[in-house]
Amino acid sequence: ADALLAGRPPSRSKVRVLASRASLHLAMDDAGPAMDAAGEALRMADELGLAGLRAHALSTRGFSRVMTGDLEGLRDLRESVEVAAGANSPQAARGFNNLASITADLGDLPRAFELYAESRRFAERFGDAIALGWLDVERAYELYWCGEWDAALALCDGLLAGEEEGGASLHEVDARLVRAKIAAVREGAEASLADLERALELARA
Repeated sequence: ADALLAGRPPSRSKVRVLASRASLHLAMDDAGPAMDAAGEALRMADELGLAGLRAHALSTRGFSRVMTGDLEGLRDLRESVEVAAGANSPQAARGFNNLASITADLGDLPRAFELYAESRRFAERFGDAIALGWLDVERAYELYWCGEWDAALALCDGLLAGEEEGGASLHEVDARLVRAKIAAVREGAEASLADLERALELARA
């Protein structure tokens, strides 16, 4: 799609493709190409007045910038959720989730939990099943960090049961990591190995 639209003038389709390409680069930890594609998408979205896609590009660019150590990316992430929420766009769920993840990585867990709750509120409003699935994974980490380990294990077990029914394998990676962390403390390192080996196999795949 990117190649087909390369020589075309700015359009909603072109912005969507660029924003999607940026997201794919981000998912593969390719921060540089993600920033480039998101920046191009953002310029076109501004030109065409596309608020939802502008929010999408801002969120991807902001997350990518922080990945490289540029904390100014937080400005992009905050602007993304402001734009998406103001436009009543489904992108708000993704934007709040990305901002929450970065906030957690930077150590402000109470604020991260508030942002995850905002993400869930928008995801539920728009019936975004994919976002809600990711938020269940984030909830497992939240329960782990808060010391509510029995609840975390119950949630992880539920996520893993979903994997057996054909769910997304990335959910399984995180569910097994949380289970392994708890098992290592409660039962010793050996008890965590099965989950860790499976998580590593999936991550490599």
